[in-house]
Amino acid sequence: MGASDFSKLEAAVEKLLASLNSVKKEKVDLQKQIAEKEVMIKELEKEVASLHDDQKKANDRVSSLISSIEDWEKGVDVDKNEDNSPDPEEDSESQKPDGQLFSMGE
Repeated sequence: MGASDFSKLEAAVEKLLASLNSVKKEKVDLQKQIAEKEVMIKELEKEVASLHDDQKKANDRVSSLISSIEDWEKGVDVDKNEDNSPDPEEDSESQKPDGQLFSMGE
């Protein structure tokens, strides 16, 4: 093996080592990016869980308000039915022979 063969071999080894170092650096950079993304994913998962919790609380409050309104409406319906019940005095007034509801000084 001559000097030129050793020179070619040294150049090829140096090129391979430079490539290897470049790949190792890229690997380290990618591992850092993965770690950062994993942290970001955990934060986003916490935020999503918090938003789901807030949404559930809002839904519960809306359901409670709807129930309160329905209960109130039921109470109003009961009051209306009580107000619409026939009053015996009103019936005797409405059946006067002349059809008048009120007597005007008779």
